[in-house]
Amino acid sequence: MDSYLEDILYLYGRDTNWDESFTYNYIIKTTDDLLRFNIPSSFFKLSISAENSKNNFCNFEFTKSLYNKDRIQGHISYGNYKIVDNYDFKYLKKQVLKNEDLASNIIKINKNIRKSIDINEYINNFSKYYKDFINGNNAKNFNHVISSALNSNINSDQYDIIPIKNFKSSQFAYGKMLFTGDVDNRTITTGMLIRQLSLNSRFLMKFHSDSKFKSLNSTSYFQYQGKKTFMELTYNTNETLLGIRGMKRFLSSGLDKSSFKVGFELWHGFKNFTPHSSITFQYDTVSTQHLKPLNFTMNINPLLGHVVLTFGMWENLHYYDPINRKRSGMFSHLFFNLYSLKSNLNIGYQYKEMKIACNFNDRLVRLKHGIKLSDNFTVSWGGILIFNNDLMNKDSIFDTLLQYGFELKYIS
Repeated sequence: MDSYLEDILYLYGRDTNWDESFTYNYIIKTTDDLLRFNIPSSFFKLSISAENSKNNFCNFEFTKSLYNKDRIQGHISYGNYKIVDNYDFKYLKKQVLKNEDLASNIIKINKNIRKSIDINEYINNFSKYYKDFINGNNAKNFNHVISSALNSNINSDQYDIIPIKNFKSSQFAYGKMLFTGDVDNRTITTGMLIRQLSLNSRFLMKFHSDSKFKSLNSTSYFQYQGKKTFMELTYNTNETLLGIRGMKRFLSSGLDKSSFKVGFELWHGFKNFTPHSSITFQYDTVSTQHLKPLNFTMNINPLLGHVVLTFGMWENLHYYDPINRKRSGMFSHLFFNLYSLKSNLNIGYQYKEMKIACNFNDRLVRLKHGIKLSDNFTVSWGGILIFNNDLMNKDSIFDTLLQYGFELKYIS
């Protein structure tokens, strides 16, 4: 996934309260972002992005063709999303006892209400009491803030009333056309469509078309996401493949931010009769000494005998910032095959826009760094270096580069 599409999906997920970090695919995606991140593939690439109007985005990208050095390739992409956030005015009914700790009552509301609550609106309505709770003080003389849609039959002295948004019929659409610059004027088209079906479920479809092979492939997903449960049904037309993914999250009590997730996936391709399955365990916690999130993940594929272990200490691991990219920390990734006894170790490091990843088996080092020149311009560069016995015999460091490039990005 390119960074432009990722930025728009972040905005759509934020506006519909969809937690991308609580999906099965996010576990794989996080490893790829930290260890197998994209390197500019040409000497220079220019990317121009703009928001034409509210929730309408376009992007143009130009670079030297990989197929013909005398030509330029590029792509045009367009994204749009519409948010339908009608209020259901469902009521959270919580009996308030006379002598109950009011700070405790606030945290109970935060824990028990569904994930779709507009938390910003909640904090604004209860800002005084929320700040008192954060500062360690109990809010005295607690008065309820009642919505304008208050039912007169409900006693305001007994219940907290909080509106809940329903994002049904909200949708996201994205299309991208790549002009390869080869002799046959080959074009590759990709796209994505998301449709909210209810408060906790949505339909997602991805498609891919290639003018050279005159083919159209699509993958459809039905996704359900609750507070502690995630389910996904998948169908792919190319391999006539059916799959199911599930995940369960166990949250710790109190204010501790640690969580334990258990997930599984089952796939079967009816065209080639290729089954696939895996089990995943992930544990996130916060170090009591340094307050840095610790992340441990284990993925097991019993059919192929694959065991993948990842461990990292990260700041803002599950926090996506499309502007400043504040994720920082270290990450290790170990692959082991139970049948062949082969293994592969990768180590990655990231500090904001700077990324370094080492593959010890292939002796490859991936480097990428970026600088924000202004509010609109960013420049990034990177390369893949190979370290072998002939390293000292090279005349220049560029002789060790398998790939390198520069990218200038303008975002309006």
